[in-house]
Amino acid sequence: MERLTEGRVSFFAPVSKVVSKELPVFYNPAMGINRDISVALIRALDRKNLVIADPLTGTGVRALRFLKELPAAAIDELRVNDGNPKFPALFRKQLALNKLPSKKIVAKNEDANKFLLEGPGLDYIDVDPFGSPNPFLDAACKKIARDGILAITATDTGALAGSFPDACRRKYWAEPLRNELMHEVGLRILVRKAQLVAMQYDRALVPVFSHATDHYDRIYLHAEKSKSYVKNLLDQHGYLVYCPACLNRATSRLNAAVCHCGTQMHAAGPMWLGMLWNHALVGRMITKVEGAAEKLVGTIHKEAHIPIVGFVDIHKVCKLYKLTVPKSETVINELKSRGYHATPTHFSPTGIRTDAPFEDVKDIIIRQSEQA
Repeated sequence: MERLTEGRVSFFAPVSKVVSKELPVFYNPAMGINRDISVALIRALDRKNLVIADPLTGTGVRALRFLKELPAAAIDELRVNDGNPKFPALFRKQLALNKLPSKKIVAKNEDANKFLLEGPGLDYIDVDPFGSPNPFLDAACKKIARDGILAITATDTGALAGSFPDACRRKYWAEPLRNELMHEVGLRILVRKAQLVAMQYDRALVPVFSHATDHYDRIYLHAEKSKSYVKNLLDQHGYLVYCPACLNRATSRLNAAVCHCGTQMHAAGPMWLGMLWNHALVGRMITKVEGAAEKLVGTIHKEAHIPIVGFVDIHKVCKLYKLTVPKSETVINELKSRGYHATPTHFSPTGIRTDAPFEDVKDIIIRQSEQA
């Protein structure tokens, strides 16, 4: 193993061109931005005496960063665990390397679900597996405390984004959509799955931050214990219907629709149709990140106040109608001049999130294309 750095910590980890479960200790350097944002989000919450659990700790880099980068009063107890028998000794070594005390730490080598279920109620749980989070959702939903945050990563985006639709139906109880909207649809399917698991225990999980980055989906869910709140969430589950002929789209309570152009629309879902972000929280996070994470959070802050499912991809529209691609900025400016909200989206470099009707967006793209 080599000595590496991330954020304000140093740690020992294996270095490999291929990230896999076969590594002696699991470490994925591409998840650095994931960890940047988790630190920023907890800092933005500005809460004290949290009991935090990382049931799949790997090298321990996320937990180390919590200890080093969060205010001292933020953590009452940090509970870390990994299935690797060498983990407890390795984590002690990581603590010593960073000159961090062990008095707030509980480090175990157990099955992740056993670790969660036999511990106390938890204010923050980070479920960051290799693959699907499904095996850990039940235990995490049982142990997340009222007003807690459940953070979930899914790296099986082939299922969620529609490359393997049967896997999505089997794992996430939903129909994916394989087109320019696939990553947002996959994220919303993941949110609904976690919500359904938590609803069994009268827990309502509401997204406060979400992003689809590179090869993974990531969601942060705020927990409330309320039957009425659970009912409210169920009312926000539904479908996105999408026309492959003219690109029109709409949300629906039904999984079948015919477009105004006469084409049978594709239906994705059921999925979460509510907001993916808490705009105020995202605003506080911006000042607590830098580099690539700052750019990502900044883009999300702009789109977080637009309560719309999906976005319009300029390149997709231009390809269908054989148009010259106009600049996104000019399209956004014209939409704003007409009184609509419009902004880039982090889901696609050529996407625009807007509350304008699709036909209006299409007309603006056509006119801007003619002037390009």
